[in-house]
Amino acid sequence: MQSVFVEQFSLGGDRFKVAVKDNIDVDGFLTKAGSYALDKGQAAKKNAEIVDYLLDSNCNLIGKTCLHEFAFGMTGVNEYFGTPVNHNFPELITGGSSSGSAVAVTA
Repeated sequence: MQSVFVEQFSLGGDRFKVAVKDNIDVDGFLTKAGSYALDKGQAAKKNAEIVDYLLDSNCNLIGKTCLHEFAFGMTGVNEYFGTPVNHNFPELITGGSSSGSAVAVTA
């Protein structure tokens, strides 16, 4: 999905498909927080507690979603990773720092 996921993968079980916002650590993957400044950093060395909880609950983690840079915005616009498109109303912005997550739910 265009500009919804920063990164897609498949981890865990098959109970529910879930994605996390890209300001949440997933072991072995970069946490970029929607920022060019963090795009060349180090991969997370462990999962955030919520990621462990989801994986322990047999959920299938399918990726990390786009967000407004550092989650500091109301529009969801991200010039570096792309702005998620509201498929129901493409002429409107998705809004909020969780714009990628919102679009992933509606897809």
